Amino acid sequence: MVVASLKFALVFGVSVFAASCGSDGETSEPDMDIPDSSRPTPQPQRWSTSVVEGGNMGLHPRVALSANGVVAGAWVSTQGREAGPCTELGEDAPERVTYQIRYGEFDGTSWTIEDAAELAFVGQPPGIDFAFNGNEPLIAAMAGEPSVMFRYCGVNDAAVYERSGPGNWTSNTAVAESGEAVTGDAASDFGTVVGYWPALAISSTGAIGLAHKDVHGGGLQSDDFRRADLEFALNQGGSWQPSAVDFGRGGGNFSDAVFDAQDRPVVVHYIPSEDNTGTLTGVWAHRLEGDEWVRVQLHNQPTSDGPSVALDPQTGTLWVAFYNAQRGFPVVAKLENSEGFTDTSEWEFEEIGDNRYDEGYGSSLAVSRTGIVGLAYYRCTRATQGLGECTAAEDELVFAYWDGFAWEQEVIDTDESGQCGSSPSLVFDAQDRPLIAYRCEVLVDGVLDTQVHFATRNSAP
Repeated sequence: MVVASLKFALVFGVSVFAASCGSDGETSEPDMDIPDSSRPTPQPQRWSTSVVEGGNMGLHPRVALSANGVVAGAWVSTQGREAGPCTELGEDAPERVTYQIRYGEFDGTSWTIEDAAELAFVGQPPGIDFAFNGNEPLIAAMAGEPSVMFRYCGVNDAAVYERSGPGNWTSNTAVAESGEAVTGDAASDFGTVVGYWPALAISSTGAIGLAHKDVHGGGLQSDDFRRADLEFALNQGGSWQPSAVDFGRGGGNFSDAVFDAQDRPVVVHYIPSEDNTGTLTGVWAHRLEGDEWVRVQLHNQPTSDGPSVALDPQTGTLWVAFYNAQRGFPVVAKLENSEGFTDTSEWEFEEIGDNRYDEGYGSSLAVSRTGIVGLAYYRCTRATQGLGECTAAEDELVFAYWDGFAWEQEVIDTDESGQCGSSPSLVFDAQDRPLIAYRCEVLVDGVLDTQVHFATRNSAP
């Protein structure tokens, strides 16, 4: 799908930025061209799809590549299992509900799958992440025992699960209490429920970064979510070092993280809250410079799902993608000048979707080792049906890549028995071939079964 870049649009007088950024990088919404739909979307002759695991699996699928080329992934069951009352909380204890976290390795033909953990959650699990540190698989998820003080019957620590052998996983707690990432603000430093929406990043030296959301009392207090904190914990081979990235503003939803070309951690996230200035809600990016986290706002409207961030290992260019819920397109933001991180005018924005569709949900960015930039996302429905009205007959999994001149689109999975293609996770293998794990609902014996699916392209773009 050919789409003109915003730099091209600027030459012809299109206004890209409605207002200049403030001292902390806040900005109003960029004015972007509507994507071109003059060319038909290619069909999936180059792609093969398969089922990884069914039986109500497929919440938060994630896939990654090890240093020696192993492809593996992690995901969560979509339905919880009642495991008896939470007796730690005393009388009238609530029911403990557990979810499976699964790990699988792909040998090029089939998957070998095992349990990584079974954890009790209050409500649906709020995200996991998966990455390799060299050849060591890591799963970011919550850990810990129920909190008696808050009557919280679920895991409430931020942790990384490490694998010492097949089926043998142990949790390494990064942060257990809200006050460990000291802010000096009494409300932000109070609480015990941390670890929502975890995001892993691995530096060039093997340091592990873990971004997560601190929700204090987990909902016990009326402002636990409205005043939630985005936090980051760094492990450089010893103990974890927590820090507050953005506190008291309700951030940390759908976090993603990466280390930039200078090994500075970068975290992107979504803030659903609003303040009296009307400029808080949206997609934000933060970077650690010395001992200070600086920030820039990349989107100032509500959205669904979350942003994705990736680094070009060849050029050091930083890429961010997110869904524009007001217009129904995926947006890609590119920063080539790393010193202009907090200056919105240094970022180049481009909407890359097809204006016939509402698409861009769950955008997942990846850059191959040779610099191929790809984006996987969920196409919800035709735009004529209305934004957010996803239908099994119209939805699809889409892969887009930058060919050096324009973004090209390929439709991968068009299954019509249930909604299929959501929550994609994209990685490139050692041969620059894109691989995508995603969620799909399939009719099995008259009942919709939620499954993890896997798509492989037979060659590099």
